[in-house]
Amino acid sequence: MTPAVEKEKKSPDQEQIGSKKNKKKEADQQAGQTIDAGNAIGSVNVSDAGQLTLTQRFEQKIYTTLSPDELQLKAEKSELRMLEAAIRQKHIDLERLVNQPLPEKGNPFLFMEAFTLRDGSRFFGRDKVCNDLLEYLEENHTSFLEGIGRTSLLQAKVIPELLKQGHLPLLVSTCAESLTVSIKKQLLPNIEGMDFLKKMALPEFVRRVTDHLNGKTLYILIDQFEELDHQPETIREVFKADWTLCVTGIAQNAHWLFAVPAGLKRPLKIFQDIITINTKLVTLQALERGDAIQVIKGQSKLRDIEIDESVLLAILKDLGKPEIEPAQLELVCFMLAGKKGALVKKWSMETYAEKGGADGILSGYLLDTINELELAEREPAWHMLAALDDLPLGASSADELFKKMQDVGVEKVVADTVLQDLREKHLVEYAAAYKLSSKSLHPRIEEWRNKRAALEQAKEELWKQTRNIGGSALRGLIGGALGFMLAYWVLPYVERDAFNDSQFFVWYIFLLLLRALIGAMAGFLMILGLDLSRASLKGKRLGLAWLASGLSGACSLALY
Repeated sequence: MTPAVEKEKKSPDQEQIGSKKNKKKEADQQAGQTIDAGNAIGSVNVSDAGQLTLTQRFEQKIYTTLSPDELQLKAEKSELRMLEAAIRQKHIDLERLVNQPLPEKGNPFLFMEAFTLRDGSRFFGRDKVCNDLLEYLEENHTSFLEGIGRTSLLQAKVIPELLKQGHLPLLVSTCAESLTVSIKKQLLPNIEGMDFLKKMALPEFVRRVTDHLNGKTLYILIDQFEELDHQPETIREVFKADWTLCVTGIAQNAHWLFAVPAGLKRPLKIFQDIITINTKLVTLQALERGDAIQVIKGQSKLRDIEIDESVLLAILKDLGKPEIEPAQLELVCFMLAGKKGALVKKWSMETYAEKGGADGILSGYLLDTINELELAEREPAWHMLAALDDLPLGASSADELFKKMQDVGVEKVVADTVLQDLREKHLVEYAAAYKLSSKSLHPRIEEWRNKRAALEQAKEELWKQTRNIGGSALRGLIGGALGFMLAYWVLPYVERDAFNDSQFFVWYIFLLLLRALIGAMAGFLMILGLDLSRASLKGKRLGLAWLASGLSGACSLALY
């Protein structure tokens, strides 16, 4: 057992002191109590004849006002802290998007959209060019990319690989605003409200970003760089100067990539006096046969789609030129897989033939796309496609297209809107000039052209017949009126007394005019019947035309 602990015994002096304290506490409770504290929180009970007196002390503290320079410095430090936080958050956001799983159901093919950051697991056929591009990016401060499917390659393969290595990639699309603003907005979407960072020169901004990457590299991937040509020359020169400062010393830990469409190297000329473009250029070609097979089999395997070998070969044959455009391949496979409806898990030649093959699918997509446009844009869209289809080389500049549209009565504003819509729908593509995305669109465009020509011919024929009938009707009116008047005057229908009888003369003139009116109607109906009979009954039915003409004349004479 644990021995009992004896309580500490107090000495007589200690007990006396404690007794005095208790008596003092009782006296305070009877006479009043004082609480002295900087911030006192609690409650006080007062009862019977007790009295409560509160005394509150106020102390005035004097704050020093910051000078304008000190305020500005404080704001700048705040914005720099926000930039540092934004860099960390950008890493987190990109990795979250890259690691986001694919949908468990639905079509494995992507229709006409570009592959996104999370689509790396269904992006096939580009391994070699992806490795080449990553090597160029690592070894050069500035690299260039041209070709088909640039955005898909950057988002589905290049950016995830750079993130895996710990780097920070920023994908920037060139648009109407300056590239300096677009680059800053990749990290700070609300840059417009940050005066210090907004006004900061691009080289200094890039340097500050790289300082927070712990030895890793900032990759600035600029897509659609050809759009820079649409900006004023002063803005282009400013960007060139900023880029030059970055790559020559102030921000060496930042690497750049400029991507343009196939064959469109003209926007890259602003760099040629500083670096050799061709030695740092990666070309992204259309899919070769083996790459296309990887795309079809790889994506179909994600949903266990079974494809007959004959269908696979037919797709490659129909789309091969000899290379295959990725967007068209995705479109054909997307349609064969059931579009956005129930997944078709067995592709046979019978199914492929029912859809008209690759050409039928592409032309059907053309019709659907045109019908989705605004009503006022559909006819101009057909005119623009027909204009591109008519060109000897299948390509045209924007000015040439707009001139052709003006020739058929389409305003430039409408033509520009239609052109952008057709590009977004991948019916028209732009390299060195505008052209149709596929020659397989030609049959459907030719069908529209023939229908329109027939319609124009029918309108012209109708107008011609209307003019003829109008002239004939006028002659019938005049001829019928004169003929009936002459017949009434010559033939003895009434007794002919002397013309000095005024009443008889008035009556006779009235009857003569009445006959003229009847004759005009009869002549009009007879000529109209003859013209309509000749216009509608031709060839083997010419005998019927004569019969109809005779009936028309008989009916007209019956009025008489």
